[in-house]
Amino acid sequence: MGMQLVFCSAAKSLLMLIAKRSIYQPLRVVANSSSFEVCRLEERNLQDCCPDIKGHISSHYEIIWVLKGEGSLWMNLEKQRVAAGSICCIKPNLCHKLEAEGILEGFRLSFNESFLGLGDHEIESGYRSALISMFDGEQALITDPATTADMQETTEKLLCEFNNADLFRTEILRRYLKVFLVYLARQFGQAHSGQFRQKRTVDLVERFFALLSRDFGIKRTVSDYAGQLFVSPNYLNEMVKKNTGHSAGYHIRQRVILEVKRMVTFAGASTKEVAYTLGFSDMAHFSRFFKQNAGLNFSDFKKAYMHADNA
Repeated sequence: MGMQLVFCSAAKSLLMLIAKRSIYQPLRVVANSSSFEVCRLEERNLQDCCPDIKGHISSHYEIIWVLKGEGSLWMNLEKQRVAAGSICCIKPNLCHKLEAEGILEGFRLSFNESFLGLGDHEIESGYRSALISMFDGEQALITDPATTADMQETTEKLLCEFNNADLFRTEILRRYLKVFLVYLARQFGQAHSGQFRQKRTVDLVERFFALLSRDFGIKRTVSDYAGQLFVSPNYLNEMVKKNTGHSAGYHIRQRVILEVKRMVTFAGASTKEVAYTLGFSDMAHFSRFFKQNAGLNFSDFKKAYMHADNA
């Protein structure tokens, strides 16, 4: 009960902080009322879409497929180049922004978890693993030229069906989307065939990251998460490291560091505000934690950010 009160207080503090600093226009939270959407990139003027805003967060999965043109995609404060053939898989609640250099041609797909169907029991474990890995990677994929034509034809059918109101439209959209994703997962699976684990391990890692996304503000140890998943801390560390290259403890610490960076970048938070909001006992403890896990002092990070923002 006491921990819940601390969390509620921290959440309230963060909301007040963001409200107080709303002049920064930090990000947009996009409310998706539709379970599925598809559009052409060239139909959206990406460069003029809220230019003062540093990104947006959606509750949906998103896929951005660039067929022609070049640009940059920001995901969790990291910038990467995108060009013809790039497919960017963006999972829910990840801050991102696409910046076009000229006109981009391609497609943007957006869908919620139920439409994606990851929870369906009949889904093959290898396909599920490929999808999870694709959306967790945060790096653009390059489509195989041999299947580009088939994937583009499927996407055109998706777009056509999305724009009509015939009977059983949702069922057809769901099936076309699955065909598109199978093409993509097949390419990803072939390139990473040695990296997939048994279904039980994949599900364990997926549940760990779901808990981490929800509870990182109040749970900081591997034991906290291992207890909820009914495994030992050593086993959880081992399985997460086998699937991601880093231990569960590393991901816990880096998720907190990411939230600190977001608070500074999007709300200009001070050391005291960050430490209080994220539940650190004192500012000295927070400063040590940040330096150990971010590789530099908090004050140096904030100065570097302010210098880059004013450049």
